[in-house]
Amino acid sequence: MADRSISIFAEDAGQLGDVLRGRDEGGSLIDHGLVNRIGELYPGVDTRLEVRPSTGITGLKAELESGDSPLLADPPDLLILSIASEIDRFTTTERAPETVAAIESDLREVITALKAVGVRTLVCNVTTVDHDDPIFTLSGRDAEPFTVSAQRLALLLSGMSRETGISVVDVDRVIAEAGGGKTIEGRLLNRSGCEHVLEEIVRIIEDYGFLDDRPLMDQVGVGAAS
Repeated sequence: MADRSISIFAEDAGQLGDVLRGRDEGGSLIDHGLVNRIGELYPGVDTRLEVRPSTGITGLKAELESGDSPLLADPPDLLILSIASEIDRFTTTERAPETVAAIESDLREVITALKAVGVRTLVCNVTTVDHDDPIFTLSGRDAEPFTVSAQRLALLLSGMSRETGISVVDVDRVIAEAGGGKTIEGRLLNRSGCEHVLEEIVRIIEDYGFLDDRPLMDQVGVGAAS
C-alpha cells in the first residue's frame, strides 16, 4: 500500500500531453511520463493522473461556472494547464491588449474557483522561440506573430503568479538552461525539451510537499497590488 497519494488533472494544450505522458501512456516523445517519474523517485507515493483535451481557459471557466465539473465533484490535488491553449485568441497586434485582459480575467476566475475547493494550479507557459519565423520587425505584418503573443502570455503569467500564488513553469528558462537549441525544433519541444520540462514540473510538485510529510504549501500571492 502506498504511503501517500496525489491526484493530478491536466488539460492537454500545446505539448502538455507529451510532457506528462510517456509512450506507454499515450504520449509520443518521451519513454516515461509523470506517473513513472514520481514512482521512481518516491516509490511510496500513488500518483493518479488524468489528462483530457483542453477546451481553453474560457471553456474551463464555463464548465466550473456550470457547477457540472469533475474538478468540483472530486477535486484533484493539482491542476496543470498550458497557456498554449490561448495563443489562437490573438489576432492583430492592435487588439492584443484586449486579448491579454480577457485571458487574465478568465484565468483569474478559474484560479479563484479552484482555490475554493482546495485545488492548486500550475500553468506552463510556451517558449517564445520560433526558429521558423524569427521576428525583426512588425512592419508590414497584419497578424500577431507567435513569438510576440508568447511573450505577452509569459508576462501575464509572471504577474499572475505574484498576485495569486499560482506556480508557473517557465519553459524558456528551462530550455535555455538545458542547452537552448538542443531542446527545440521550430517552436516545438523535442524529446529532450519535454523531458526537461517534466523534471521542472516534478520539482514544483516536490516543493509543494505532496511527495513527503511536510505541510502542503499554500498558493498565496506575495506581490499583489494594494
